Amino acid sequence: MRVDYGELALLSQVLTRQEQHAQAIEGYIRQNCSLSPQRLGLLLMGLYPAAEGAVLLGSSAVGLVGGLSRWAADTAESNLDAYVEADSAAYDEFATIMDQRRGRARG
Repeated sequence: MRVDYGELALLSQVLTRQEQHAQAIEGYIRQNCSLSPQRLGLLLMGLYPAAEGAVLLGSSAVGLVGGLSRWAADTAESNLDAYVEADSAAYDEFATIMDQRRGRARG
């Protein structure tokens, strides 16, 4: 199995940026997408609860995407660390075996 450490590192960076982007979108939705009840007028006032529900649902969904992106970035970083640790341990074990073989060959 071949693991490209650079790709895993880039994946983590992309997912971290995705989380930041989702946070910005969530803030934008909360700040700019709500309707002011004073500006609706009498006829549209009945739609206010549905509109606010849609804003809340949308911002919550984007927040969830941001949280999932954070989780995925953390997982990618953990996997990268685990792969590096496993490769290092395998290298050390192989080096020990080779040193032992060299010692026998000389003896």
